[in-house]
Amino acid sequence: MMERRIPSQRWCLFLDVDGTLLEMAATPDAVQVEANLQDLLNRLRTVLGGAVALISGRPIVSLDRLFGPHRWAAAGVHGLERRDSQGRWHSQNGFDVATVAQARDRLRQLADRLPGTILEDKGLSVALHFRQVPHLESQVRGEMRAILRALGSRLVLLEGRMVVELRLAGANKADAIREFLGEAPFKGRRPIFIGDDRTDEKALEEVQRVGGLSIAVGDRVRAMLRVSSPRDVRVFLEELADAGAPPL
Repeated sequence: MMERRIPSQRWCLFLDVDGTLLEMAATPDAVQVEANLQDLLNRLRTVLGGAVALISGRPIVSLDRLFGPHRWAAAGVHGLERRDSQGRWHSQNGFDVATVAQARDRLRQLADRLPGTILEDKGLSVALHFRQVPHLESQVRGEMRAILRALGSRLVLLEGRMVVELRLAGANKADAIREFLGEAPFKGRRPIFIGDDRTDEKALEEVQRVGGLSIAVGDRVRAMLRVSSPRDVRVFLEELADAGAPPL
């Protein structure tokens, strides 16, 4: 795939899930994790001394269902919740559940008015997918911005690939990676982050800022390296597992 390797480096790995490790599916619940991907991730965890974490927009409970029975160090809901490598949970205090409930009600009404859209309730955030009705993109994005203006500054709007999401303001994926890098087994290692969407931009920038390697899947975001698809991501990860260092 590539010709030169950086030797004598201790690396750690952060992975987005949907669109990066896994191909996008018609609905969030339709994706599956194949046994060979589970095996590859376990090899990577061994080679990298346990320094592998999932950094996802999904809640951690959803990641556990997908990747079970294995429990991964993970950040969920774009960084609002985090489980470290020792299994300890970290989340922000004082979540405004009333505001999330208002957003949930407004998005449920919007989904009812727009057949083909899919409401995804993540607890700390609510997303509306329009993968099956892409012609509604402009309307969905416009109405979500209007809902954000009505509900105020306690929420932020994340606009991703065929999805828009209202979530509580707070930690993001870059913050989660910074926290992991302050803990064993990630501390002192050089990070790699692979992501595919605008919701991954800050994390990609953070990894570059600290001297790591950022990799984008597709052409929606900028990074140091670019691959075309989750299949290419797996090729990269196989080479990383074989050598213990990224192929460059």
